Amino acid sequence: MTNFLSLLKVLSRKRIRIINHILLVDVVAIILTILYMVYRGNLNTEDPLGITVSYSFIVLFVAFILIARDNETVFVSDCYRLIPTSDTKLYMANILAAVISMFYLGVTQVIFSMLAMLTNLNEVIKSVQRSFSYMAAHSSSEWGNTGFLINLTIALIVLTFALAVFSWASVSTVHLITTTLTSFLPDTRSRLFRLILYVVVVGLLIYIISYTVQPLANIFTGIVSKNDYLQVYVGASVLLVFGIVESVINVYLMRSWVETANN
Repeated sequence: MTNFLSLLKVLSRKRIRIINHILLVDVVAIILTILYMVYRGNLNTEDPLGITVSYSFIVLFVAFILIARDNETVFVSDCYRLIPTSDTKLYMANILAAVISMFYLGVTQVIFSMLAMLTNLNEVIKSVQRSFSYMAAHSSSEWGNTGFLINLTIALIVLTFALAVFSWASVSTVHLITTTLTSFLPDTRSRLFRLILYVVVVGLLIYIISYTVQPLANIFTGIVSKNDYLQVYVGASVLLVFGIVESVINVYLMRSWVETANN
């Protein structure tokens, strides 16, 4: 049976390759935008950082979509499903490879932003200090406390990890349930019914989540007003529980109902 680490290495390499292509486009876009602003004569010292951060949001969104798409390809492809390994091991390696690739992307975006800050480092530091001073003065939290900021940063990293796992698990749940149901439909009408099923399954999933992930609603309010970064861990725990439940469902569907395709 294929070793888990070997499987993770293969899947991670593929995802990193996708991220590298996105990063190449990201760098080119940043450079061209800066050169265009230089040509127009309206480039300020703080603009490189603003441009870099703005593109980061686009890059993260595009990367999430492409990685999610690649995740689902693995779940229904003969190339991967016929590997001598269990469905549970394949599913876990696939999700973990996606998390690793997004972590890699996040690190690169932080590096890009730090490089952009060098063009106006003193002003950026002053702006950050003013922001923390304002929040410390207008709330009961400890935004000026280094320990609080470190704990909050760790909590937000954990929340980001939980959110990524939950999001990809949710996408897989919708995809695998729809794939399972459409396998019982006649081919002549499968596209129409597939669209209807996607809408119904997504609607049901959103309905369930809206009534069960309530702790997430007050997370950031609690951080600012109550100095309670522990609420972030509560939200992360809720997301992980739902992600695990969805993952169990997904593995069951892969094992018992989902047919693979020759791709």
